[in-house]
Amino acid sequence: MRAPRIIQLRGTSGSGKSTIVRNILDNHFPGLQRVPVFAEGRKQPLLYQCMDKNGQPALAVIGHYESPCGGTDTINGYDRIYQLVEEQFNLGFSVLFEGLLSSDERNRTIKLNKDTQSGVTCILLDTPVEKCIDSVNERRRAKDPEKPDVNPKNTIMKHRSTKRTLQVLQQNGINCMTASREEAAQLVTQLLGL
Repeated sequence: MRAPRIIQLRGTSGSGKSTIVRNILDNHFPGLQRVPVFAEGRKQPLLYQCMDKNGQPALAVIGHYESPCGGTDTINGYDRIYQLVEEQFNLGFSVLFEGLLSSDERNRTIKLNKDTQSGVTCILLDTPVEKCIDSVNERRRAKDPEKPDVNPKNTIMKHRSTKRTLQVLQQNGINCMTASREEAAQLVTQLLGL
């Protein structure tokens, strides 16, 4: 097993971040034992800890995946998200996390990379913005068939800003990649090496 590392998936709404992480949790590492970790006053898991066959820390996934939209968007506050990432890393887990709000975050990611000396890897999903908008609308209609389509303006702006943020992270020494949904799942599993 490789040394623990931190991997963040980035992208706009509908790019496939939560779907990829859910798929990785359910299908890519069948030998891992997944343990949900709860916080007081919270109904859904705060995170999942996955142990290897010897009961050793293998992978921590931040946020919950009990609903279609999951990840760190289910946790209040950037500081809490990055605190959880660092805590799990310090416990010996590789950490995987994603969320719409944290896809634009810069300063905490740069600090996390320095503090953990882990070589944080950020993977930006290059899902075309039109496909992202279609995915968001499908998700909305699944909840309520009468719900109107989303205004695409915010999704388009977020799509652009996540690309700009990735450039800033690269300039600050963070390993950044751009990948399709399919490529991203393969990259994550290769990087984790579990």
